[in-house]
Amino acid sequence: MIHLRPKHVLCLVGFNREWYDEKSSSFIESIRTTIDQQTIVKLIVGPDDFCRHCVHRSGDGCGRKVGIGKTLKDRFAKAKHPKSQSDLDQDNTVLTYLGAEPLTPYRFAYIIQTLYRSVQNKSQLESVCGQCQFRDTCTFYTALH
Repeated sequence: MIHLRPKHVLCLVGFNREWYDEKSSSFIESIRTTIDQQTIVKLIVGPDDFCRHCVHRSGDGCGRKVGIGKTLKDRFAKAKHPKSQSDLDQDNTVLTYLGAEPLTPYRFAYIIQTLYRSVQNKSQLESVCGQCQFRDTCTFYTALH
């Protein structure tokens, strides 16, 4: 079983190795290669297997430094980006699209099939992906209309 934040399902599907350093990219690739259609995924709100070993983890969020002295949270503050949401809001938005409940086990195939049926265009993901620095190179996001 793997534990994933709902928003990280999107990241896992659209992952591009260029996003992170070699160590982090290899870790994410190892998660991607261990998941198959029958893998049981438990959707959790909070740090998950995707960020469990991340050196930038800060409590229940990301404390990764971006630019000079700014965290991702600071950089994408709601005041500057009115469409951005907190990590919790992003997770809840994805849970809504999936029609899923946190901590309930689902087969990965079900999550992916539901995701592709529910999310048909980029505008649906603006509140989740709108502030993501990797959005323009995400294969899931860029494939949408």
